[in-house]
Amino acid sequence: MVSQSLLAEPNSRRLLPPTGVVSLTAMATTSVVLRTTSLPEPKLPGNAVNAWRQYMNPYAGRARLGAPAVSNDGYGWLQDFPNQCQGSHIDFVPVHWYNDHSMERDFENWVNSICSLVGNRKVGITEFKGFGNEHEQLDFLRDALPFLDNKSCVKRYAYFGINNANKDLIEVTARTLPSSVLGTWGH
Repeated sequence: MVSQSLLAEPNSRRLLPPTGVVSLTAMATTSVVLRTTSLPEPKLPGNAVNAWRQYMNPYAGRARLGAPAVSNDGYGWLQDFPNQCQGSHIDFVPVHWYNDHSMERDFENWVNSICSLVGNRKVGITEFKGFGNEHEQLDFLRDALPFLDNKSCVKRYAYFGINNANKDLIEVTARTLPSSVLGTWGH
């Protein structure tokens, strides 16, 4: 049921990579802060509500619980889920957005709408991408990243990859590079 778990050191925003399959119960009893999302892009809020109540809500207070992650066509779904899941605990709202690189203003409007919808909860944009060639994607990111950095409701964000037909601009081995066209690694 759990789609991803992100671990952070206590009092730190630095994420730690998962080291294997560990139960939520075991993790929730450690001094490490556990953040978990569930049910990636579910289709029906009713099914998600039942799964949430059974598998996620028991960890309220022991882990930071992210709502099911919806894509940019899931705004209505995101409106319905909390109403159907009343009495359940949700700490943050992970979302996904995919569209053409030319839709950067649409992306900003969508983020603003999501932030308004979720109230005082933080938003994690766990996947987003402006489709296009590598130069178009970089142009999209040059506008999108400062916008996201200045949105107080956005806690975290992750771009879903810049690539062309032959290679990824940001590859798995990028950690060995001192910098990229977007900035210095590890800062």
